[in-house]
Amino acid sequence: MSSGSSEEILKLCQAIDESAGSAYRELAATVEDRSLGELFASLGEEPARSCEHLRRLVAAATEQKLPQLFDQSLPVMQELAALLPGMEGIVPLCRRAKDADAALALAGRLELCRLHPAFATLREALEEVVEPGTQQARVSNAERLTAVIEGLPKADPEVRLLAGTLRWTRRLGEEVARHWYHDEMTGLLSRRGFLRAAEHVLSLARRYGWHVGVLVIDLDRLREINNRHGQEAGDEVLRSVARALTTSFRASDLVGRTGGDEFTVVLPDVRLGVVLSIADHARGKIEAAAGECGPLTASIGVGCGPVTIAGHEALEGLLRQADAGLTRAQQAGGNRVVAG
Repeated sequence: MSSGSSEEILKLCQAIDESAGSAYRELAATVEDRSLGELFASLGEEPARSCEHLRRLVAAATEQKLPQLFDQSLPVMQELAALLPGMEGIVPLCRRAKDADAALALAGRLELCRLHPAFATLREALEEVVEPGTQQARVSNAERLTAVIEGLPKADPEVRLLAGTLRWTRRLGEEVARHWYHDEMTGLLSRRGFLRAAEHVLSLARRYGWHVGVLVIDLDRLREINNRHGQEAGDEVLRSVARALTTSFRASDLVGRTGGDEFTVVLPDVRLGVVLSIADHARGKIEAAAGECGPLTASIGVGCGPVTIAGHEALEGLLRQADAGLTRAQQAGGNRVVAG
C-alpha cells in the first residue's frame, strides 16, 4: 500500500471516529436516562483514544515505518468513504434522542460502522509496529453496548435485533479473520497471514536495529509418505510437523505454512550462528515428527541480516537468501541446513 493510500484510509477512519465521539457526546447530554448518559459518555472515550492512535499511525506512515496493511487499498477507501456521510448524519439525530430505545438504536448504528475490518487492522498495526508491547485485553464498545441492551428487561424489539446484529457481525469478523490468516489444516499462519505479520516484525526490527533470521523449510519426503500411506496419513504428518515447529521456536518467532509442504519462519533479534543452530534443532524435530510413517527429512535454507529498508523489501531480500540456501541444500541431497 502506498504512503498516500495509507494516509487516506487513516484519515477516513479518523473522521469516522471523530463523528462517533461527537455523537456519543450528544447522546450523553440528551438522553433522559442518566445511567445511559453515563454509559454513552464512557463509550465516547474509546473513539477519542482511537483518533489519537490514528494520528500516530499517520506519523508512522509519513516516516515510511508502516508496512503494507491492506492487499487492496482502493476498495477499503471506497467502503470507508461510503460510511462517513452516514456517520456524520447520525450526529444531529443524537441531539433529539431523549428516549432510551432511540438513543440505544443510534449507538448501535455507530458501532456497526466501527466494526469495519479496517479499524481492527489499524489497531493491530499500532500495537505491533508503532507501540510494541501495548497489547491488552479489550472489551469493545460493541460488546459493552450489546451486553447493556440484552440486560434490559423491556428493550424495544428493534433495538434487541440490532444488539444481535452487533454480536453476530463482530463474531463473523473474528471468524473470517481467523480463516483468512491461518491455515485450516495445521493452525499455523497461512501464507497471507505470515507475510502480513512478517512485514510488521521487520518494520519493528528496522526501528530497533535488530538482525532478523528467516528459514524456508521444505519437507523432502512428504510425497513418498502420501504415496505409501495415503493422503490422510500425509495430512496428519503435516499437523505433527506443525506441532514440532511450534515447540521449536520462541513465542516471538513467526511460523507459517506457506506452501503444500513448505514452512517459513521469521526469528527477530538473532544472529546467523544462532539461527543455524536453531534451524538444525528444528530439522531434527521434523525428522521425529513422522513417527511410523517415516522416514521424513527436511531441507532448510537460511537468510539472516540487519534490516535497513522498509519491511516488505527487507523480507523479500531475506527470503531470497533463504531460498538460495534451500536450493543448495536440496541439490546436495536434502536433510541439511544451508545459509544463503
